[in-house]
Amino acid sequence: PADTAAAAAGRILAETGVTEGYALVYGIGDAGLAEALARRSELQIAAFDPDAEKVAAARARLDAKGLYGTRIAVHQGEPLTVGLPPYMAALTVVADPGAAGYEAAQAWLESAHKPVRPYGGTIWLQLGDGQREAFLQLFKASELPGTTAKAVDGGVIVTREGPLPGAGTWTHQYGDVANTVK
Repeated sequence: PADTAAAAAGRILAETGVTEGYALVYGIGDAGLAEALARRSELQIAAFDPDAEKVAAARARLDAKGLYGTRIAVHQGEPLTVGLPPYMAALTVVADPGAAGYEAAQAWLESAHKPVRPYGGTIWLQLGDGQREAFLQLFKASELPGTTAKAVDGGVIVTREGPLPGAGTWTHQYGDVANTVK
């Protein structure tokens, strides 16, 4: 991948601390960032973009490099319409907020947050200086449970910390010492 994509991937992985599991990438561009993330980590990546031509070009590029289908899958879609299962992604990278459907910010935030796993699932959102403050205010107003957000150079990191609200604590094979299976 280009030096800029490799540098961005290195910064994202270093700032989030996520290097394995499932990753979602919104806004495929030329597929350089997805490729760099795959080459610098153990992530299994699903990338999304609403532009069919970009998707086709990304698939061809990644297939030529031996990454398509083995480490990266590219789909046409956006967070508001893709319908991903909850709690599956260790890392979500929003490289292009416009391609990710970010204009409907509140609905987008809730939709992008849904597939983020508990206990450290992270969203890295590329935003400019003015956009970061607006996003942080939106995030604060959203009151997503067990989630924190912080501004970093070039964007914002949103992290789902700890267990899901209302989750129980299993300490033994059948739940607890009394084997209640609850």
